[in-house]
Amino acid sequence: MAEIFVDMFKLGRAASPDILFSGGLGPCVAIAVYNPHIKTGYMMHEPNLGIRRNSLKEFISAIKRETTNMLELKVCATGSSPFYDGEGLLIDCKESRRIAEDTIRKEFQKKNVRIEWTPQNFSSALSLYTETGKFEITRFPES
Repeated sequence: MAEIFVDMFKLGRAASPDILFSGGLGPCVAIAVYNPHIKTGYMMHEPNLGIRRNSLKEFISAIKRETTNMLELKVCATGSSPFYDGEGLLIDCKESRRIAEDTIRKEFQKKNVRIEWTPQNFSSALSLYTETGKFEITRFPES
């Protein structure tokens, strides 16, 4: 079993029994998708879906090439924590959240979707265990 780290701007793919992992999710969004029929997981880590919305389309297109039924896939999204920029202005990440939510709801079955946005002053990590299909979100207070 290997742990495959999905870094910022990257897409990851793993088959059972490997684990997909992405961390350092402050304002970044991580989305993981699990195909239970072939025990395969996919993950993306994107800092700003408002600027790079094509990255989510590319991610979903890659998954569609490997599956025959998108409605059976399980999905988990997290990250997108509001933050203060260098000038003290609060950036709320609403656009990234909206793009992710709209796209996920359009492409996947609602009952198989879990979205847990990270609260302000926290970062998070997302793991996908391909052997079981379990998504694990861990929260960390920012210092």
